[in-house]
Formats: sequence, C-alpha cells, structure tokens
Amino acid sequence: MTDTDIEITADLVRDLLREQHPDLADLGIREVAGGWGNQMWRLGDELTVRMQRMDPTPELQLNERRWLPVLAPRLPLPVPTPVRSGEPSARFPKHWTVMTWVPGDPLDCSSISRGDHAADALADFLKALHAEAPADAPVSGDRGGHPKECTGGFDRFFHAIVPDALADDVRAVWDDAVAAPEWEGPPLWVHGDLHPANVVVSDGTLSGVIDFGDISAGDPAWDLAAAWVILPAGAASRFFHAYGRADAGTVRRARGLAAMKSLDGKRHAHHDHGRPARTQQTEQTQRMRRLRLLRHRLAHLLTPHSHEAGDKVDAAMETSRDGMRTLWISLVVLGVTTVVQAVIVALSGSVALFGDTVHNAADALTAVPLGIAFLLGRRAADRRYTYGYGRAEDLAGVLIVATIAASAVLAAWTGVDRLLHPRDITHLWAVSGAALAGFVGNEWVARYRIRTGRRIGSAALVADGLHARTDGFTSLAVLLGAGGTALGWRAADPVVGLLITLAILLVLKDAAREVYRRLMDSVDPELVTTAHATLRGVDGVLDTGQVRMRWIGHALRAEADIVVDARLTVVEAHRIAVAAEHALIHAVPRLTAATVHTDHTPVEDDPHATLRHHAPPARRPASAPARSSG
Repeated sequence: MTDTDIEITADLVRDLLREQHPDLADLGIREVAGGWGNQMWRLGDELTVRMQRMDPTPELQLNERRWLPVLAPRLPLPVPTPVRSGEPSARFPKHWTVMTWVPGDPLDCSSISRGDHAADALADFLKALHAEAPADAPVSGDRGGHPKECTGGFDRFFHAIVPDALADDVRAVWDDAVAAPEWEGPPLWVHGDLHPANVVVSDGTLSGVIDFGDISAGDPAWDLAAAWVILPAGAASRFFHAYGRADAGTVRRARGLAAMKSLDGKRHAHHDHGRPARTQQTEQTQRMRRLRLLRHRLAHLLTPHSHEAGDKVDAAMETSRDGMRTLWISLVVLGVTTVVQAVIVALSGSVALFGDTVHNAADALTAVPLGIAFLLGRRAADRRYTYGYGRAEDLAGVLIVATIAASAVLAAWTGVDRLLHPRDITHLWAVSGAALAGFVGNEWVARYRIRTGRRIGSAALVADGLHARTDGFTSLAVLLGAGGTALGWRAADPVVGLLITLAILLVLKDAAREVYRRLMDSVDPELVTTAHATLRGVDGVLDTGQVRMRWIGHALRAEADIVVDARLTVVEAHRIAVAAEHALIHAVPRLTAATVHTDHTPVEDDPHATLRHHAPPARRPASAPARSSG
C-alpha cells in the first residue's frame, strides 16, 4: 500500500493523538469534507487536525509550522495557528498538525454581501502581510514570480475552459500581464493561494484566511489578484484605494493572475478546507456552482461594470491614460521622422518628399486635439454635461479630418506648382533613405494607434491610425519619384506628389466616415441583435421592445424595453430589470450601463395611452399613402 492509499479515519486520528498528544485524544473528532493536499478533521470546538494526504512532500505543512506563529500576531484577520506537531510514525508515515479553527463559512459555499467592508478588510490584511520577507523565507517554485513564468499553466487552462466569446479578452488580459514590468521591490511575504476556498466569511464579509501552505516570498501581485477572484464585482477600486501600494505594473500583473486563477476554477472546485461534510450529490452541485461563479467572476474581470460611479470613472481614466501614452509616443516617433525628412527636403528640393513631410507633420500634430479630448474625457459628469465629456473625442475627430484635408490641399498645390515650374532634384539617395524612414515610422505608429484605439473604443484614435498607415505607403511612393528622376524624367517627382495627394484623399474619406458614424450615434447592428437575444434569455423577460445604443467616449450606453408578467409586484419587476441590465453589460462589449424600462403583458387599459399624443408621427416612404388613425 502506498502512502496515498492510506485510509484516514476518525479512529486513526484518535490513535495518533493518543500516541503523541494524549491530552487531546478525548476531544470530539468529526470529518470535514473535501481537501486535496490535506484532509481536515475537526477536533473539539476550537481545533482542527490537518493530515497530509496528496501533497508529495511535507514542506507545505512545515512552512505553516515555521512561519504562521511569526506572522499571525500582526495579521488583522484570524488565521489558523499551529499548536501541536504530529510526526510520521508506523501508523501514519506523514506529517500532521493540530491547528486553531477559524470560524466562518468558506466563500466558495457562501457569498459576500458587504462588499465595501470586505474590500477594506482584505486590504488591511494584505497590507499587514506584505512586509519584506527575511532571507530564509521559503521561495515557491510556481508562485510569487512574474506571470510570464506561468504561461504554460495559463495556456493549459485557457484551452480547456475559456468560452469562445471571452477568449480574445482573456488572452489580452494575460498578454498585458506578461508584458508588465517585473516586481522591482524586495521579496514580500505572500499567501500565494488566495481563492474562495481559502477565505471564510461571516455576517456578509471576510472573517478569516486559511491554508497558508504556499506562504512564500515574492511578488505581491499574486495576492492582489484577490481583488477580482474573491471580492464581489465593483469592489476592486475600493480595495486598491485602501491598499494604497500597488503601482500600475503591479495591478496589470495582478489582473492577469486573477484571470489565470479564475480559469483554475475546476481545481478549486475540489478544495474544501475544513467545512462540514456533504453528500456526493451536494458536492457535485457545489462544484457546478463554483464553476459557474468562477466563470461569472472572469466576466467581471474582463468587463468591469459596477453600478458605482467611481468604478466607471476609474475605468475611463485607465483607458484615457492608455490613449494619452499612445499619442505622446506616436508624436515623438513621427516628430523625429518629420525632422529627418524636412532636412532632406531642404537639401534636395523634392516635391514628393515635401508632400510626405507635410503630411507626416500634420499627422504628428493631430496628437494635440486628441490629447486635449482625452484630458477632457477624464472630467466627471456634472449638472450641465450629465453624460460627461466623452464626446470631446468625436469633436477631436472632426479636427483630425480637417487637418487631413488641409494637408491634401497643400500637397496638391505644391505638386501642381512644380509641374508648372520644374526644377532639378538633388541628393536622390538621401531622398530614398528619408522615404524608407517615413514608411517605417508611420507603419509603427499606425499599428500602435489602431491596436490601442480598438482596445479602448476610441474611433478618433483608430481613424488617426488608419491615417498613419496610408502615410507609410505614400512614403514608399516617394521612392518611385526618386527613381523616375534618376532615370531622367523630371516630372516624376511632382507626379508622385500628386499621387500622394490622392492617397491622402482616400484616407480622408475613411476617417470622415468613421467620425461621421460616431457623431450620428452609429453602432454595429450585431450589438443590437445580441442585446435582444440576451434580454430574451433573462428569467422573467417575456419579450423585448425597442433597444437603442450610443457611444459616450469609449463606452456604450443602452436603453431597452422589456415585457414582464403584469401580475408581478414592483419589487419583482425591478429585480428582473436589474438582472436584464446585468446580462446586457456582460454580453455587449464596452457597455457600462443600461436603462431598462419594464412594460407588462396586456391588461384592460393601455398605460401608455396618455403619452400617445406626444409621440412624433411615424415616418413612411414617400410613396406610401397616409392612413387616418380613425
């Protein structure tokens, strides 16, 4: 019989206590369900026996014995503290430990209803725990390091669990964590395995933290992931504000680790650290419930949608910071490119390169209105601008379109003038080098702007990126002009300059269409279809009416009508409306809020009759005859 085949029973536990701690042997012993690495037995009212089971080595228990007595006195939440040590023997060739019992229900079998209190409690706990670890502190082989060291594990969970609808967003969160900077501070104490089965709750809030087997020195981001894994939706902002020590890189790593821990939900579904035993059927139900909750938590992580205004402002500021960073980096890259090209224009007199340089300069300067728009977008809504200042980006898009148009006019005028008044071009190799520099600089900026714009939902930034991409190819066209000039065709340079003007006009068309659609509140019709299907799938929704959406800066807002049973109470109908909004926010990307109006099934009188004379007349095709309402 192998060590893992040993059946751990109440009689075995009592016999071990009689052999090594006889003063505890007469206390009541009862099994608690679950546990994978260790099996738990309740000992009396205040103690528990932790029996090594599947853990291949005793290091986890030995770490708890060594370090919990040191850490526990300074932690503000109860934690299990070792009181007696059990050594391997002929009856049981593994380690076991008698520890204090932490009262409460495990979060994976309960819930947090006092989110703010729980966020503050968790922040206080981790501030106390995250002290610099001593040189002899344990170092985990698979926890406490940078997320990039866990890519293999993440990929394994990713391919096994992630629904297709969330795959791109989950991957983006992980890639961002992998790209985040390393933890540069000293190694701190970290719990290492904070998830719903390893915390207990009482009175709707956190009341204890258990299972310190993975205690080690490392990156605090491993514990800060609990902001999304443990706390209810909307509490992460309060948690990080209360914690007060996490920089942007640490938050990025924590968010990626939260995604990985959420994907690891199937493993968590088998952990039950010290809770009352349940039947097999109940266990299976609980596992399914945990898996649903973990997927739900993953959706919260990817689509922040607290109903608290502060959380929406934080998300908007985060995306604005992304936009600002993209703009200023683009400005520097294009500015350097423009300066190099301008020097070559002065030396060579190339009209084609002049047109390209002017356009690159205009493209660089578009960062100014966009930067102002991003700054305005950070301002909170007030009584005059009740939806905030997010539409400032749309106005910036208009200025960008005007800038593109002006650069096209200047390039065209210069090209026509050179055709009418030819002159020789010199320094052709320098012109060719400047053209290649223009292509490389513009293509890099285009990729960067489009990627960021699509991620944060900025139509203006995407339009600017498309503009930069075409600029790159127009820079290559300058090479044609240089080649034609080298072959003796004097008109090659101004002709290419005019071709560049045509390319600029094509960019103008695409950018103008993008900005026009945003100004006219255009949305993808598929989003509306998704919204209708989502609403009809909510329990209690019998049908849907009108659904409308509009962009406010980087975020979508929606208005929707649903039909519910006329016999419902106001409270019941409101509960369905809240559930409908919640479902919409999960289903529609970048939707931050929805106003859901409840209609009821027909009754004797139409409650909307008093509004009918306020409704605008229905629009009909010109050929359709008007009909009397009788």
